[in-house]
Amino acid sequence: MNKVLEWILFAFLTISFTSHASNFEQLNQSIVRIVSISPTGIKIGTGFVINETQNVVTHYQIIAESLKLLIADGAVNKAYFKQALVKWSSKDKNVAILHVPNLRRKALPLSSVEPNKGMPIYTLGFPAREPFVGESLDSLRGIEKVLELSVTKGSVSGLMYTTWENKTTLFRMIQHSAEINKGNHGGPLINACGQVVGVNTAGTISSITPKSPVDLATDVFYASHISYLIEILKAQQIPFEEIKSACLLEDNGTSAVYRWIVIIAIVLAIIALIIVMVIRYYQWVPFIPAFKFETFENETQRLQHLQKHSSYRTMNTNLTHEGDFVLSGFNRDGRIISLVINDIQLRKSKQGLTIGRSNSLCELVLSDDTVSRRHARLSYKEDSLYIEDMNSLNGSKVDGMILEPFKPAKLNLGQTLRLGDLTLSLRRA
Repeated sequence: MNKVLEWILFAFLTISFTSHASNFEQLNQSIVRIVSISPTGIKIGTGFVINETQNVVTHYQIIAESLKLLIADGAVNKAYFKQALVKWSSKDKNVAILHVPNLRRKALPLSSVEPNKGMPIYTLGFPAREPFVGESLDSLRGIEKVLELSVTKGSVSGLMYTTWENKTTLFRMIQHSAEINKGNHGGPLINACGQVVGVNTAGTISSITPKSPVDLATDVFYASHISYLIEILKAQQIPFEEIKSACLLEDNGTSAVYRWIVIIAIVLAIIALIIVMVIRYYQWVPFIPAFKFETFENETQRLQHLQKHSSYRTMNTNLTHEGDFVLSGFNRDGRIISLVINDIQLRKSKQGLTIGRSNSLCELVLSDDTVSRRHARLSYKEDSLYIEDMNSLNGSKVDGMILEPFKPAKLNLGQTLRLGDLTLSLRRA
Protein backbone atom coordinates (compact mmCIF):
# COMPACT_ATOMS: atom_id res chain seq x y z
CA MET A 1 0.00 0.00 0.00
CA ASN A 2 2.84 2.37 0.86
CA LYS A 3 4.51 1.80 -2.49
CA VAL A 4 1.29 2.46 -4.40
CA LEU A 5 0.72 5.78 -2.61
CA GLU A 6 4.33 6.80 -3.13
CA TRP A 7 4.01 6.15 -6.87
CA ILE A 8 0.78 8.19 -7.01
CA LEU A 9 2.47 11.08 -5.22
CA PHE A 10 5.48 10.91 -7.52
CA ALA A 11 3.26 10.88 -10.63
CA PHE A 12 1.21 13.92 -9.60
CA LEU A 13 4.27 15.93 -8.64
CA THR A 14 5.81 15.07 -12.00
CA ILE A 15 2.68 16.23 -13.87
CA SER A 16 2.58 19.47 -11.89
CA PHE A 17 6.17 20.58 -12.26
CA THR A 18 7.94 18.74 -15.10
CA SER A 19 7.02 21.17 -17.89
CA HIS A 20 8.34 24.21 -15.98
CA ALA A 21 11.51 22.38 -14.91
CA SER A 22 12.35 21.31 -18.47
CA ASN A 23 11.98 24.88 -19.79
CA PHE A 24 14.15 26.25 -17.01
CA GLU A 25 16.73 23.54 -17.63
CA GLN A 26 17.01 24.51 -21.29
CA LEU A 27 17.07 28.25 -20.68
CA ASN A 28 19.65 28.03 -17.90
CA GLN A 29 22.08 26.24 -20.21
CA SER A 30 21.46 28.47 -23.23
CA ILE A 31 22.09 31.94 -21.74
CA VAL A 32 25.74 33.08 -21.48
CA ARG A 33 27.68 36.03 -20.05
CA ILE A 34 29.70 38.04 -22.56
CA VAL A 35 32.78 39.95 -21.39
CA SER A 36 34.11 42.62 -23.77
CA ILE A 37 37.55 44.17 -23.23
CA SER A 38 37.72 47.59 -24.92
CA PRO A 39 39.85 50.76 -24.59
CA THR A 40 37.21 52.22 -22.26
CA GLY A 41 37.18 49.25 -19.88
CA ILE A 42 35.33 45.99 -19.31
CA LYS A 43 31.73 45.54 -20.47
CA ILE A 44 29.35 42.80 -19.38
CA GLY A 45 26.52 41.69 -21.64
CA THR A 46 24.20 38.77 -22.28
CA GLY A 47 23.91 36.40 -25.22
CA PHE A 48 22.09 33.19 -26.11
CA VAL A 49 23.06 30.08 -28.08
CA ILE A 50 21.11 29.44 -31.31
CA ASN A 51 22.59 26.21 -32.73
CA GLU A 52 24.83 23.21 -32.10
CA THR A 53 27.77 24.91 -33.84
CA GLN A 54 27.82 27.24 -30.82
CA ASN A 55 26.82 30.52 -32.45
CA VAL A 56 25.79 33.11 -29.87
CA VAL A 57 23.50 36.10 -30.55
CA THR A 58 23.90 39.39 -28.68
CA HIS A 59 23.50 43.13 -29.35
CA TYR A 60 25.96 45.23 -31.34
CA GLN A 61 27.00 47.59 -28.53
CA ILE A 62 28.72 44.81 -26.55
CA ILE A 63 31.17 44.15 -29.43
CA ALA A 64 31.61 47.77 -30.58
CA GLU A 65 35.25 48.85 -30.14
CA SER A 66 36.00 45.51 -28.51
CA LEU A 67 39.64 44.41 -28.43
CA LYS A 68 38.79 40.96 -27.09
CA LEU A 69 35.54 39.05 -26.52
CA LEU A 70 35.20 36.31 -23.90
CA ILE A 71 32.36 33.99 -22.92
CA ALA A 72 32.15 33.20 -19.19
CA ASP A 73 31.25 29.52 -19.44
CA GLY A 74 30.47 29.09 -15.74
CA ALA A 75 32.03 31.25 -12.99
CA VAL A 76 33.63 34.64 -13.74
CA ASN A 77 37.31 33.72 -13.68
CA LYS A 78 40.03 32.84 -16.19
CA ALA A 79 39.50 29.10 -15.82
CA TYR A 80 36.02 29.39 -17.37
CA PHE A 81 36.64 32.05 -20.05
CA LYS A 82 36.43 31.05 -23.73
CA GLN A 83 37.34 33.40 -26.55
CA ALA A 84 34.57 34.44 -28.95
CA LEU A 85 34.91 35.52 -32.58
CA VAL A 86 32.55 37.89 -34.41
CA LYS A 87 30.90 36.00 -37.27
CA TRP A 88 28.47 38.74 -38.37
CA SER A 89 27.32 42.11 -37.02
CA SER A 90 25.16 45.08 -37.95
CA LYS A 91 25.16 48.44 -36.20
CA ASP A 92 21.90 49.47 -37.91
CA LYS A 93 20.03 46.39 -36.69
CA ASN A 94 21.96 46.28 -33.39
CA VAL A 95 22.69 42.55 -33.69
CA ALA A 96 25.93 40.55 -33.53
CA ILE A 97 26.48 36.83 -34.10
CA LEU A 98 29.49 35.24 -32.39
CA HIS A 99 31.20 31.87 -32.71
CA VAL A 100 32.55 30.24 -29.55
CA PRO A 101 34.53 27.02 -30.11
CA ASN A 102 34.04 24.23 -27.54
CA LEU A 103 31.15 25.96 -25.76
CA ARG A 104 28.85 22.89 -25.77
CA ARG A 105 25.59 24.56 -24.75
CA LYS A 106 22.00 23.78 -25.73
CA ALA A 107 20.37 26.01 -28.34
CA LEU A 108 17.20 28.09 -27.97
CA PRO A 109 14.53 27.78 -30.70
CA LEU A 110 13.35 30.94 -32.51
CA SER A 111 9.62 31.53 -32.94
CA SER A 112 8.59 33.14 -36.26
CA VAL A 113 4.98 33.47 -35.04
CA GLU A 114 3.90 37.11 -34.72
CA PRO A 115 3.61 38.01 -31.00
CA ASN A 116 0.20 39.22 -29.81
CA LYS A 117 -0.54 42.19 -27.57
CA GLY A 118 -0.91 41.08 -23.96
CA MET A 119 1.09 37.91 -24.57
CA PRO A 120 3.20 36.95 -21.51
CA ILE A 121 6.94 37.24 -22.16
CA TYR A 122 10.15 36.95 -20.13
CA THR A 123 13.49 38.75 -20.18
CA LEU A 124 16.60 36.76 -19.22
CA GLY A 125 20.12 38.01 -18.63
CA PHE A 126 22.97 38.86 -16.29
CA PRO A 127 22.35 42.35 -14.83
CA ALA A 128 25.49 44.34 -14.00
CA ARG A 129 26.86 47.89 -14.07
CA GLU A 130 28.93 48.60 -17.18
CA PRO A 131 31.55 49.45 -18.23
CA PHE A 132 33.81 48.52 -15.32
CA VAL A 133 36.80 50.66 -14.48
CA GLY A 134 40.08 49.23 -15.76
CA GLU A 135 41.15 47.19 -18.73
CA SER A 136 41.96 43.87 -17.07
CA LEU A 137 39.82 40.97 -15.90
CA ASP A 138 40.81 41.79 -12.32
CA SER A 139 38.21 44.57 -12.43
CA LEU A 140 35.50 41.88 -12.43
CA ARG A 141 36.34 40.85 -8.87
CA GLY A 142 33.55 41.42 -6.39
CA ILE A 143 30.68 41.34 -8.91
CA GLU A 144 30.03 37.58 -8.91
CA LYS A 145 26.96 37.79 -6.69
CA VAL A 146 25.14 40.19 -9.05
CA LEU A 147 25.88 38.08 -12.12
CA GLU A 148 23.47 35.22 -11.44
CA LEU A 149 20.93 34.74 -14.22
CA SER A 150 17.85 36.89 -13.59
CA VAL A 151 14.34 36.58 -15.04
CA THR A 152 11.76 39.37 -15.30
CA LYS A 153 8.18 38.83 -16.43
CA GLY A 154 5.98 41.14 -18.45
CA SER A 155 3.71 41.26 -21.48
CA VAL A 156 3.81 42.54 -25.04
CA SER A 157 2.54 46.13 -25.16
CA GLY A 158 2.66 46.54 -28.92
CA LEU A 159 4.61 46.31 -32.17
CA MET A 160 6.07 49.43 -33.76
CA TYR A 161 8.35 50.67 -36.53
CA THR A 162 11.13 52.96 -35.31
CA THR A 163 14.54 54.23 -36.35
CA TRP A 164 17.68 54.27 -34.27
CA GLU A 165 18.93 57.73 -33.36
CA ASN A 166 20.33 59.58 -36.41
CA LYS A 167 19.26 56.69 -38.69
CA THR A 168 16.70 56.69 -41.50
CA THR A 169 16.00 52.96 -41.90
CA LEU A 170 12.76 51.88 -40.24
CA PHE A 171 13.20 49.06 -37.76
CA ARG A 172 10.50 46.77 -36.30
CA MET A 173 10.50 46.61 -32.50
CA ILE A 174 8.53 44.80 -29.78
CA GLN A 175 7.43 47.08 -26.95
CA HIS A 176 7.01 45.21 -23.67
CA SER A 177 6.91 45.60 -19.87
CA ALA A 178 9.56 43.02 -18.80
CA GLU A 179 12.25 45.15 -17.17
CA ILE A 180 15.68 45.21 -18.86
CA ASN A 181 18.67 46.11 -16.70
CA LYS A 182 22.16 47.03 -17.84
CA GLY A 183 23.94 43.81 -18.64
CA ASN A 184 20.66 42.19 -19.79
CA HIS A 185 20.96 43.79 -23.23
CA GLY A 186 21.57 41.21 -25.91
CA GLY A 187 19.61 38.58 -24.00
CA PRO A 188 16.52 36.87 -25.37
CA LEU A 189 12.90 37.91 -25.05
CA ILE A 190 11.06 34.58 -24.78
CA ASN A 191 7.46 33.39 -24.75
CA ALA A 192 5.85 31.01 -22.26
CA CYS A 193 7.11 28.00 -24.26
CA GLY A 194 10.77 29.01 -23.96
CA GLN A 195 11.05 30.22 -27.58
CA VAL A 196 12.84 33.45 -28.56
CA VAL A 197 10.56 36.15 -30.01
CA GLY A 198 12.99 39.08 -29.82
CA VAL A 199 16.46 40.31 -28.85
CA ASN A 200 16.51 42.88 -26.02
CA THR A 201 18.32 45.94 -27.31
CA ALA A 202 17.16 49.09 -25.52
CA GLY A 203 16.03 49.96 -22.03
CA THR A 204 14.17 53.24 -22.63
CA ILE A 205 12.51 55.22 -25.39
CA SER A 206 15.38 57.75 -25.39
CA SER A 207 17.55 55.46 -27.52
CA ILE A 208 15.11 55.27 -30.46
CA THR A 209 13.08 57.70 -32.51
CA PRO A 210 9.39 57.00 -33.31
CA LYS A 211 8.09 57.01 -36.87
CA SER A 212 5.84 59.95 -36.08
CA PRO A 213 6.25 62.78 -33.52
CA VAL A 214 4.10 61.23 -30.78
CA ASP A 215 4.97 61.31 -27.08
CA LEU A 216 5.57 57.76 -25.77
CA ALA A 217 5.87 56.35 -22.25
CA THR A 218 9.34 56.21 -20.70
CA ASP A 219 8.77 53.17 -18.47
CA VAL A 220 8.57 50.60 -21.26
CA PHE A 221 11.24 48.38 -22.82
CA TYR A 222 12.11 47.20 -26.29
CA ALA A 223 13.41 44.22 -28.22
CA SER A 224 14.24 43.90 -31.90
CA HIS A 225 11.70 41.75 -33.74
CA ILE A 226 12.90 38.16 -34.23
CA SER A 227 12.09 38.32 -37.97
CA TYR A 228 15.27 40.36 -38.55
CA LEU A 229 17.47 37.77 -36.87
CA ILE A 230 15.79 34.93 -38.79
CA GLU A 231 16.32 36.82 -42.06
CA ILE A 232 20.00 37.36 -41.25
CA LEU A 233 20.60 33.74 -40.24
CA LYS A 234 19.03 32.45 -43.46
CA ALA A 235 21.04 34.89 -45.58
CA GLN A 236 24.29 33.89 -43.83
CA GLN A 237 23.33 30.18 -43.99
CA ILE A 238 23.71 29.86 -40.21
CA PRO A 239 21.66 26.93 -38.87
CA PHE A 240 18.93 27.45 -36.25
CA GLU A 241 15.65 25.91 -35.12
CA GLU A 242 12.58 27.82 -36.33
CA ILE A 243 9.20 27.30 -34.62
CA LYS A 244 6.28 28.15 -36.92
CA SER A 245 3.41 27.05 -34.65
CA ALA A 246 1.91 29.21 -31.93
CA CYS A 247 2.75 28.60 -28.27
CA LEU A 248 -0.40 27.08 -26.77
CA LEU A 249 0.41 28.41 -23.32
CA GLU A 250 -0.07 31.94 -24.66
CA ASP A 251 -3.77 31.29 -25.38
CA ASN A 252 -5.91 32.46 -22.47
CA GLY A 253 -8.24 29.45 -22.63
CA THR A 254 -5.40 26.95 -22.80
CA SER A 255 -3.55 28.68 -19.96
CA ALA A 256 -6.67 28.56 -17.79
CA VAL A 257 -7.16 24.84 -18.48
CA TYR A 258 -3.49 24.16 -17.77
CA ARG A 259 -3.68 26.09 -14.47
CA TRP A 260 -6.72 24.08 -13.39
CA ILE A 261 -4.95 20.81 -14.25
CA VAL A 262 -1.96 21.88 -12.15
CA ILE A 263 -4.19 22.99 -9.24
CA ILE A 264 -6.10 19.68 -9.26
CA ALA A 265 -2.84 17.72 -9.47
CA ILE A 266 -1.39 19.63 -6.52
CA VAL A 267 -4.54 19.08 -4.41
CA LEU A 268 -4.50 15.35 -5.16
CA ALA A 269 -0.76 15.24 -4.42
CA ILE A 270 -1.35 16.89 -1.02
CA ILE A 271 -4.09 14.35 -0.21
CA ALA A 272 -1.79 11.49 -1.20
CA LEU A 273 0.99 13.04 0.86
CA ILE A 274 -1.24 13.24 3.94
CA ILE A 275 -2.26 9.59 3.52
CA VAL A 276 1.38 8.52 3.21
CA MET A 277 2.30 10.55 6.31
CA VAL A 278 -0.52 8.96 8.34
CA ILE A 279 0.49 5.42 7.28
CA ARG A 280 4.16 6.09 7.98
CA TYR A 281 3.31 7.64 11.35
CA TYR A 282 1.48 4.54 12.56
CA GLN A 283 4.31 2.35 11.29
CA TRP A 284 6.88 4.62 12.97
CA VAL A 285 8.64 5.40 9.70
CA PRO A 286 8.79 9.20 9.36
CA PHE A 287 10.06 10.99 6.26
CA ILE A 288 13.80 11.28 5.76
CA PRO A 289 15.10 14.80 6.46
CA ALA A 290 17.01 16.49 3.62
CA PHE A 291 19.69 17.93 5.90
CA LYS A 292 20.42 18.76 9.50
CA PHE A 293 22.52 21.36 11.33
CA GLU A 294 23.79 21.04 14.90
CA THR A 295 25.65 23.63 17.01
CA PHE A 296 28.16 22.67 19.72
CA GLU A 297 30.03 24.59 22.41
CA ASN A 298 33.43 22.96 21.78
CA GLU A 299 35.33 20.56 19.47
CA THR A 300 35.14 17.57 21.86
CA GLN A 301 31.38 17.82 22.15
CA ARG A 302 31.06 18.05 18.37
CA LEU A 303 33.19 14.94 17.71
CA GLN A 304 31.35 12.93 20.36
CA HIS A 305 28.02 13.85 18.78
CA LEU A 306 29.30 13.00 15.30
CA GLN A 307 30.40 9.53 16.41
CA LYS A 308 27.12 8.90 18.21
CA HIS A 309 25.11 10.30 15.30
CA SER A 310 26.88 8.10 12.72
CA SER A 311 26.50 4.97 14.87
CA TYR A 312 22.84 5.64 15.59
CA ARG A 313 22.15 6.40 11.94
CA THR A 314 23.56 3.04 10.87
CA MET A 315 21.45 1.12 13.40
CA ASN A 316 18.22 3.10 13.32
CA THR A 317 16.27 3.12 10.03
CA ASN A 318 14.04 5.94 11.28
CA LEU A 319 16.68 8.41 10.07
CA THR A 320 17.94 6.63 6.97
CA HIS A 321 17.29 3.45 5.06
CA GLU A 322 20.06 0.96 4.54
CA GLY A 323 21.77 1.63 1.22
CA ASP A 324 20.99 5.38 1.14
CA PHE A 325 23.81 7.77 0.25
CA VAL A 326 25.04 10.33 2.77
CA LEU A 327 27.09 13.46 2.05
CA SER A 328 28.54 14.67 5.35
CA GLY A 329 31.04 17.26 6.49
CA PHE A 330 31.32 20.65 8.20
CA ASN A 331 30.58 24.18 7.04
CA ARG A 332 32.80 27.22 7.62
CA ASP A 333 31.29 27.77 11.10
CA GLY A 334 32.12 24.21 12.13
CA ARG A 335 28.52 22.99 12.10
CA ILE A 336 27.80 19.44 10.96
CA ILE A 337 26.19 19.01 7.55
CA SER A 338 24.54 15.65 6.85
CA LEU A 339 22.75 15.46 3.51
CA VAL A 340 20.77 12.20 3.08
CA ILE A 341 20.03 11.00 -0.48
CA ASN A 342 17.30 8.38 -0.64
CA ASP A 343 18.56 5.58 -2.92
CA ILE A 344 15.07 4.57 -4.15
CA GLN A 345 14.05 8.14 -4.92
CA LEU A 346 17.33 8.72 -6.77
CA ARG A 347 16.93 5.62 -8.93
CA LYS A 348 13.31 6.47 -9.80
CA SER A 349 14.08 10.06 -10.83
CA LYS A 350 14.85 10.33 -14.54
CA GLN A 351 16.09 13.89 -14.18
CA GLY A 352 18.09 13.18 -11.00
CA LEU A 353 18.01 15.14 -7.72
CA THR A 354 19.13 18.77 -7.65
CA ILE A 355 21.30 20.17 -4.84
CA GLY A 356 21.20 23.90 -4.14
CA ARG A 357 20.18 26.81 -1.96
CA SER A 358 16.59 27.16 -3.23
CA ASN A 359 13.78 25.28 -1.49
CA SER A 360 11.50 25.65 -4.54
CA LEU A 361 14.02 24.55 -7.19
CA CYS A 362 15.89 21.74 -5.42
CA GLU A 363 15.10 18.39 -3.80
CA LEU A 364 18.25 18.57 -1.62
CA VAL A 365 18.81 21.92 0.09
CA LEU A 366 22.05 23.37 1.50
CA SER A 367 21.62 26.73 3.27
CA ASP A 368 25.00 28.27 2.49
CA ASP A 369 25.58 31.54 0.63
CA THR A 370 28.46 30.04 -1.40
CA VAL A 371 26.07 27.45 -2.87
CA SER A 372 24.02 28.58 -5.90
CA ARG A 373 20.24 28.33 -5.99
CA ARG A 374 20.62 25.31 -8.33
CA HIS A 375 24.21 24.22 -7.81
CA ALA A 376 24.60 20.57 -8.86
CA ARG A 377 22.60 17.47 -9.75
CA LEU A 378 22.97 13.85 -8.63
CA SER A 379 21.87 11.06 -10.97
CA TYR A 380 22.09 7.28 -11.14
CA LYS A 381 23.23 5.65 -14.38
CA GLU A 382 24.35 2.07 -14.96
CA ASP A 383 24.63 1.36 -11.21
CA SER A 384 26.93 4.35 -10.69
CA LEU A 385 26.37 7.70 -9.00
CA TYR A 386 27.10 10.83 -11.06
CA ILE A 387 27.44 14.50 -10.07
CA GLU A 388 26.82 17.33 -12.57
CA ASP A 389 27.56 21.02 -12.00
CA MET A 390 24.56 23.16 -13.03
CA ASN A 391 26.61 26.17 -14.16
CA SER A 392 26.98 27.25 -10.52
CA LEU A 393 28.58 30.57 -9.62
CA ASN A 394 31.35 29.17 -7.37
CA GLY A 395 31.77 25.82 -9.14
CA SER A 396 31.99 22.18 -8.04
CA LYS A 397 34.97 19.87 -7.51
CA VAL A 398 35.45 16.10 -7.03
CA ASP A 399 38.70 15.31 -5.18
CA GLY A 400 40.00 18.75 -6.17
CA MET A 401 39.14 18.41 -9.89
CA ILE A 402 36.94 21.23 -11.27
CA LEU A 403 33.74 19.96 -12.94
CA GLU A 404 32.80 21.48 -16.29
CA PRO A 405 29.19 22.76 -16.31
CA PHE A 406 26.58 20.23 -17.48
CA LYS A 407 29.14 17.38 -17.87
CA PRO A 408 28.31 14.54 -15.41
CA ALA A 409 31.28 12.99 -13.57
CA LYS A 410 31.27 9.73 -11.61
CA LEU A 411 31.19 10.14 -7.81
CA ASN A 412 32.48 7.15 -5.85
CA LEU A 413 32.19 6.29 -2.18
CA GLY A 414 34.89 7.97 -0.11
CA GLN A 415 35.48 10.76 -2.62
CA THR A 416 35.32 14.40 -1.56
CA LEU A 417 32.74 16.70 -3.17
CA ARG A 418 33.21 20.46 -2.88
CA LEU A 419 30.19 22.71 -3.53
CA GLY A 420 31.12 26.37 -3.17
CA ASP A 421 32.96 26.50 0.20
CA LEU A 422 31.36 23.29 1.51
CA THR A 423 33.46 20.08 1.52
CA LEU A 424 31.45 16.85 1.83
CA SER A 425 32.42 13.18 1.84
CA LEU A 426 30.26 10.45 0.24
CA ARG A 427 29.38 7.27 2.13
CA ARG A 428 26.62 4.69 2.38
CA ALA A 429 24.20 4.62 5.31
